Amino acid sequence: MKKKLITAVILWTICLSFTTDAQNSLGTPDKAKVAFSLTGGFTTPFGNFKKSDYLDPKSGFAANGYHVGLAATYFFTQHLGLNMVGSYRQFGFRGIQQISDGFHEAFDVDSTSASTRGSSHMVSFLVGPYYSLTILKKLSVDFEYTMGVTGCTLAGWDVLLTDAGITHPPLTQNQASALSFGYEFGTGIRYLLKPHWSVVAKGTYFFAHPDFPVTNIDRLANAGRLITNYNQQISGIEINLSLICQL
Repeated sequence: MKKKLITAVILWTICLSFTTDAQNSLGTPDKAKVAFSLTGGFTTPFGNFKKSDYLDPKSGFAANGYHVGLAATYFFTQHLGLNMVGSYRQFGFRGIQQISDGFHEAFDVDSTSASTRGSSHMVSFLVGPYYSLTILKKLSVDFEYTMGVTGCTLAGWDVLLTDAGITHPPLTQNQASALSFGYEFGTGIRYLLKPHWSVVAKGTYFFAHPDFPVTNIDRLANAGRLITNYNQQISGIEINLSLICQL
């Protein structure tokens, strides 16, 4: 984690230096413009976070989801700017039946049923450089790298055990939350619809590595899946469509 943080800080410093140099050579602050964008799209997770193996404590049970975001970009020059992003990313839940079946086998009861508690999601506030390269009159390629603070939440679940006609109080893994350093980088194709308005189709990679403290309720027996922390990276890609208004 420390190595990744140091690497990101170095990249951030290099990008800022590059932006400053470009400002001095390509333009002046009096030519600056501000752009606001609204983004939405499809998100898919990677790695252990998306695994749904009941027996593996690294499994995060995350499924495909969606992403929405707002961004403001201050352009130092025609091509270079500073991007400030606030976004929300929510994942689906995969494997609730595997959890139910796993507890059914572990406790050897007549029947089990499971349901989710909350959702796995991320709220991010990031900042970083933005570069737009014009390739045709109305077409450009955009690049961005942002880093900052990400609030992460891990979905929980309830499992009901029924045996000999008696349903016991639910076994619960509570929803968990943690803060993490996070970053994103992506590239997209921007098309100018008309003066001040454009649309961008973009692919983005996202990353965070929270350490969730996990609490459990009514777990008097050690049978069944039981974790007290979840320390795995949350990463993936998303395909977004953005509407941009440039002032």
